[in-house]
Amino acid sequence: AYVLVNASGFTDEITMTDYLGAYQVDIGADTGQEWPDGTSFTVTATLGSWSGCNNGTVSGSLTQVDVVINNISIFAVSLSEKWNLVSLPVNQTISKQDIMVQVDHLNLTWFEAVSSGFLLNYVYGWNTDSQSYVIVDELKPGEGYWIYTYNSSIIWIMGTESDDIVTDLTIEWNLIGLP
Repeated sequence: AYVLVNASGFTDEITMTDYLGAYQVDIGADTGQEWPDGTSFTVTATLGSWSGCNNGTVSGSLTQVDVVINNISIFAVSLSEKWNLVSLPVNQTISKQDIMVQVDHLNLTWFEAVSSGFLLNYVYGWNTDSQSYVIVDELKPGEGYWIYTYNSSIIWIMGTESDDIVTDLTIEWNLIGLP
């Protein structure tokens, strides 16, 4: 029997562990190794500092295993070259250091993308009290942000999807975003 591994969204690495040991596996391809029915295994997928796993038992000619990282969703946000107005597709605050960046099929951390010259390190949010732009390190749900990229790219954001994000508006200007 063979095992087919499907990872939910973007991953850095998938490792399969069974009684023979641990080894890296390609996403969406069978592992290329045959096991007897009843063999137990664990599949672990990682994305930056996040990881998730799923256990399985080989059964029949092909066993499919789905891995969801931390039971949360992974969202791809496409960015064009130059300025992009974005908002979080999730209902929790995200540090920019937890955002993964994909440029020309390279998967990078935020800081690797900055140091490689793919994007500007500054994320601009709007301060409603001072009515001015401010540099932020954390992005909050329901708010809008400006990100500058030197190349078209994709940012990958992990979190919990929600339809009930409420953004309080103040008198004068606000910069809001919808998931």
